[in-house]
Amino acid sequence: MAVSPPKKSELKILTPIGMVGYGFSKDLFWAAIEEGVDAVILDAGSTDSGPAKLALGNTTVTREGYERDLGLLVAACHSHRVPILIGSAGGDGADAHVDLFVEIIAEIIAKNSYRTLKVISIYSEIPRDLVHKKLEDNAIIPCGRAVPQLLPHDIDSATRIVAQMGLEPYLKAMPENPDFDIIIGDRAYDPAHYAAFCLYHGFKDLGIAYHMGKRMECGA
Repeated sequence: MAVSPPKKSELKILTPIGMVGYGFSKDLFWAAIEEGVDAVILDAGSTDSGPAKLALGNTTVTREGYERDLGLLVAACHSHRVPILIGSAGGDGADAHVDLFVEIIAEIIAKNSYRTLKVISIYSEIPRDLVHKKLEDNAIIPCGRAVPQLLPHDIDSATRIVAQMGLEPYLKAMPENPDFDIIIGDRAYDPAHYAAFCLYHGFKDLGIAYHMGKRMECGA
């Protein structure tokens, strides 16, 4: 059963870096955690590097980079019970990279004998048959005149097909799992999980929530 949290008059969100894996100051991170935050929210993806990583199945940074950053995040979640929300795991949105983050988190927990953490995975890869069906139903149109019409061959030849999520999957996951510790999401609009966290705690102005999320994600 979905459960709503107590409403808050203020949210304190920490974004230690704009992209998971790029590294951040350990001292500044723990200073902020000790002061008290309601959540640590980060993005892990970008379209800046183009579609090559998605096609090749590569991550944006090395596994070692993810292990370093996730090590600090999981430690704070364990010790201070700070929820962690991450979007676009691995950089490209492939389901396998959500699984990679979950695998690394499990290794960190086991290595450090942390308490059991509830980790929620959200996937965004789309099956080819669904895309074929939407194309047959004329439900897919080019994004502007410069983009060619999608063809069945394009669908069949694609290595993987990923949808960019909005806030809805996060907003669904939190009340369905009110005791969550960490949510790892596939390809998502950069500020989507920020906005979802705000709505979940009773802040209904989407303009402010998305604007805050974008400034936090990109400004970090």
